[in-house]
Order: sequence, then C-alpha cells, then structure tokens
Amino acid sequence: MQRQLFQILMCSLLGMAAWHANAAGPAQWDRILSDEQSTYYLDSASLKKNASVRTFWSLRDYKKVQSTYDGKAYQSTLVKMELDCGSQEATALEITYFTGKMLGGDKVLRESDFHNPQPVQNNSPISRFAQRLCK
Repeated sequence: MQRQLFQILMCSLLGMAAWHANAAGPAQWDRILSDEQSTYYLDSASLKKNASVRTFWSLRDYKKVQSTYDGKAYQSTLVKMELDCGSQEATALEITYFTGKMLGGDKVLRESDFHNPQPVQNNSPISRFAQRLCK
C-alpha cells in the first residue's frame, strides 16, 4: 500500500515538474539584427513586462569562434537581459556561453554577477531590442 501511494505521489510530482518546465513554452527566436560579427535574436516567448521594465532572453550567434577570458572557445551566447524603457538602461543578468551555433554544443561558461545598468547607446544592438520592446 505504501509503495503504491509513493508511486502515485512521485508520478504526480514528476508530472507537475514537467508541466512547470514547459509552462513558458519553447523559445521563439526572432532575428533582431545581423552585423559583420554576429546575429542577434530575441526569444519573444520569454518576454516579461513590469511597468517600464522588460526582461527577456536573447541569443547572439557569432560568425567566427570567440574566446572567453580564460581561452575557452564559444560560438553563441544566451543572455538574460533587463531593459528599462523609462531610463533607457539595460542590464545583463546572466550570460551562458556555448561551443556551437544557436546554443548548440556544450556550455562553456555561465556568468551572473552583473548588476550595473548601462545606458542604451544609439545604433547599438540593444537599441534595436529597445525599439522593438519599448513601444
């Protein structure tokens, strides 16, 4: 009896965890900008709005292999961004580096110790995100 109850409880918990993991849905990568170095994408499914602040995931896919500060090769990054449309400032909350294109391959490095907002510069990639998200 206890074993059957345990199995039912575990199946319920696993089902709830799977539902929660997929609640936001799969990423929807919309191309924002391409330049000579890379292509920038916005995950429109991840966008959250709170007053003038927009929080979202972005992907940067590099045309050539890049290196981290300690020499590890990567070709794409996943960045959690916070964009304040009122003050026109952006903060990178988290960056994960991947060996392959479009977040493929292995994770090389994850950084999350950023909390200094930077002004959105005209004609910068983040200004293109702002144009789209601060309407």
